[in-house]
Amino acid sequence: MEKGAEREKSLMKQDYLTAGYFSQRQWNSFCFQSGAVYKLIQEGNILEIGQGAGIVGGVLRSVGFNVESLDINENLRPTWIGDISSTNFSLDKKYDCVICAEVLEHITFDKFNTCLENIQKLSNKYVIITLPNCEYHNKFMVQINNHHIGLKFGKRYAPIAAMHFWELNSNSNCTNNEVRKKISHFFKIIEEGEIFNNEYHYYYILEITSSI
Repeated sequence: MEKGAEREKSLMKQDYLTAGYFSQRQWNSFCFQSGAVYKLIQEGNILEIGQGAGIVGGVLRSVGFNVESLDINENLRPTWIGDISSTNFSLDKKYDCVICAEVLEHITFDKFNTCLENIQKLSNKYVIITLPNCEYHNKFMVQINNHHIGLKFGKRYAPIAAMHFWELNSNSNCTNNEVRKKISHFFKIIEEGEIFNNEYHYYYILEITSSI
């Protein structure tokens, strides 16, 4: 399967509207991203890097956030057309929170540091990054006194998706420990973990600090 920038530039909005995009698991990720922003800030300017069909941006706009988008694909009509992996990337604007969800795995891992550096330049305060994780826990739910509790057991190893160059834990260069080290060079990690009810997606909630 074709992957990388040329594929991403050619996609139309309807290409995202597949059965998988409307699965409960995927919507758990959309809900997590929206909720994570609202936990951090209740108003302000948001930048979504890689807008896809615009679900998360639409939700955040509906509750009063000013949302703009950055994408390499002009077919999606983003606010800004640009490549977050470019060493020449420049955007003379900063946002209260930047979301980069399920984007960086479509870029070769050797450009990961460049992406992080460019993302850092775009944020005044917070960044939310999510990545697919090919090594994740199985989970089942139990109900105790009207409370649902998720219990983890074992680990599941899945081959990386055909359109991805890499995924978290897909090789020794991009284990969670190695990715965390790279992220920590640019940000303070204030929270991380598997997205509830979508363990395939792993999140990092990050803060810009003056000491970094």
